[in-house]
Amino acid sequence: MSTLFALFDQIQELRRAAIAGSPMAAIALAAEKAEDEADLPFLRVNVPQAFDSCISGLARVATIVRSLKDFVHPSEGDMLPADLNRAIQSTVAIAINEYKYFADVRTELGELPS
Repeated sequence: MSTLFALFDQIQELRRAAIAGSPMAAIALAAEKAEDEADLPFLRVNVPQAFDSCISGLARVATIVRSLKDFVHPSEGDMLPADLNRAIQSTVAIAINEYKYFADVRTELGELPS
């Protein structure tokens, strides 16, 4: 992002120079230099990928948090009904970092009473 902000700053300076009446050839050369320094082709490819990674990472964190909440119950003396399928899905979601490079886990869960 610092590269993009530096490019934005340069664009603002070029706009001010154009308004002040600086020669357009000089402004165009300065713009080209700013684009080269920012490495726009690299940014066009990698910034969307970085945002996609952020979004998938946030979704993964949300799944883990939901799964952890499934394991947290208020301490009561009585046993309560539980959804075994949901417990299995939560366990698989939480444990993925332990097996993701070694195994693909597929679940085929049937209908079970609580």
